[in-house]
Amino acid sequence: MGSGDKVGMSQSKTPTIAVVTGASGGVGAQTARLLAERGYRVALVARRRNVLDEVAGAMPEDAQPIVIPVDLSDPDAVESVIAPALETLGPVGVLVNAAGQGYYRPFLATASEPHRRLMNLHYGAAGELIGLVLPGPLD
Repeated sequence: MGSGDKVGMSQSKTPTIAVVTGASGGVGAQTARLLAERGYRVALVARRRNVLDEVAGAMPEDAQPIVIPVDLSDPDAVESVIAPALETLGPVGVLVNAAGQGYYRPFLATASEPHRRLMNLHYGAAGELIGLVLPGPLD
C-alpha cells in the first residue's frame, strides 16, 4: 500500500472516525494531520478552540475534521462533552490519547488540586475514552 492510499475508509466508503486528544500541538497535531491525509475523519480534542481551528484548517480540504474543545483534566469532560459528540459521529475506529500536561515546580510547593487534575488527564480521561470507543474497533 502506497503512502497516498486512503486507508481510513470503511467498506461503505464512509470515513472511519479517528479521535485524537492533545490535537492542538506536538504529536497529537501531527498524528491528526497524518490520519486526515490517509482518509480518516478526525475528531480533534484539546483545550484551545482557536488552536484546534488552526490545525483543522491545515488539513486536506476534504478531511472534514471535527473540533471538540474540552479540558480533559476536568473529571466530567469525557461524560459531558466527548460522549455526546461521539454518539453523533458514530463508531470510532482509531483513538490516539496524546493529551498531556506537566507542572514543573517542586512537588511539595504545589497544591493537591493540580495533581488531581493531572492524574485525571493522564489516566482517568484516557481510560474513560478507551472504554467509550473500544466497542467500535472490536466490532
